[in-house]
Amino acid sequence: MLRVRIVKSIGLIGWVAAALVFCSAQSFQPAPKLYRAKPEDVPPWAEQGNLRFIRLDGGQIESWKAERTWWGNKFSAEEKEVLAHIYDRDFEQMLGLLKQAEFNWIWVTWSNGWSLKDEDENRENLKKVIARCHENGIHVSAYLSASNMFRKSAFRDDPETKKYGLWMHGIPLFYAGLTKTGLHISWERRLADARKPGWRAYLLKKAELAVDAGVDAIMWDNVIGYDDGLAQLLDDTQQMAERKARETGRPKVMVYANIHIAPDRFGMNDIGEVIWEEDGKDTPGVWDGNWQVDNARKIKFLSGEKQLWQPLKYENDVYHCGRLHPQPGRAGAFHRRGLCVRRGHLAKHRGPIPLRADQGRAGSPGGLDGHRSIQPFPGPASGAVSQGGAGGADRLDLRGAAEPTGRRLPQAERLLRDQSARAPGQGSPPGPVQSAGDAV
Repeated sequence: MLRVRIVKSIGLIGWVAAALVFCSAQSFQPAPKLYRAKPEDVPPWAEQGNLRFIRLDGGQIESWKAERTWWGNKFSAEEKEVLAHIYDRDFEQMLGLLKQAEFNWIWVTWSNGWSLKDEDENRENLKKVIARCHENGIHVSAYLSASNMFRKSAFRDDPETKKYGLWMHGIPLFYAGLTKTGLHISWERRLADARKPGWRAYLLKKAELAVDAGVDAIMWDNVIGYDDGLAQLLDDTQQMAERKARETGRPKVMVYANIHIAPDRFGMNDIGEVIWEEDGKDTPGVWDGNWQVDNARKIKFLSGEKQLWQPLKYENDVYHCGRLHPQPGRAGAFHRRGLCVRRGHLAKHRGPIPLRADQGRAGSPGGLDGHRSIQPFPGPASGAVSQGGAGGADRLDLRGAAEPTGRRLPQAERLLRDQSARAPGQGSPPGPVQSAGDAV
């Protein structure tokens, strides 16, 4: 019992130390020498209102990661199997679903902390995935972890990584998180210190392999530790991206990171072309007849603080996903049934799925339980939730949602006209208006 209490105490101290490193650092002030992202490096397909994004975590390395992290404990054997093979055996099926849902941007798990040797097979699979996505008009970000090391793998095959651990007050830091059931520490996930040039060089080797494979963007996650080192990692990545563009003649890949919303860190986003944010709890919108606006303040903050030209992508812990079915007797009205992607796995379905992708919002994971969701949208017969301009806040748009062709939805226009013509006190709006939010 004493040993258990000691271990728990060390773990709690480690988590507190990690929280201090992450939250109590001095406000980040980008130095003049650091890279500044430029609007001309955002291609038209990635501009706000044009992007339709979903994260597609997967591969054997992601399945291994799930086995060693709390959010993967509840995955069934089938889900682990699909997760492991989403980039090889099951990719053509997933590609068809991505096209049906009209996504034009995904990310793939390029590196999440394993050794170069252990990640080699995944990289080979992803070269084919990237090529197939490009053939079908889908752009690809490479997901990489900025601080995570699976220590048994990394220390065995890349022994220099033993020197790169993140420490605070003499305590080694591990990946940890607070959930509804308490503190969870992943003892096999050692955190690295981005202030160490050797660690940054090691990561850049992985990132450069992704650029060579043809990705359109580099995305850094697990941005944990000291801000000066992490900012230098972003700067180093941008310098590498510019060098590769000069050498190959290809457009420069975009670079961005999961900085988090804290105002004292937000300046780091100026180094990247894209804003990615995951601090939300529930997707703003109308669900089951009620407005959900708890996350709108964070989106407004992001919209005000970011550069006007930077596209905003965000994910929330709760996504309202489901298959759309016509409701008998109500033209244009739909209700939901379970259509979700759990770690890249689409729930089984029958018949066609009338999906439309949200423009500019990440249809992505549910934080602690690890769900991934494809955002379904109503067809031309009903209203839609659309992405709001450069600000990116969701809104219920009964004027009609613009399709990729720019054509407005005529039924939604008629609904707005009918509602405007209705005198006060003459009853509720027509059925499709009531159900427009439920259809999302």
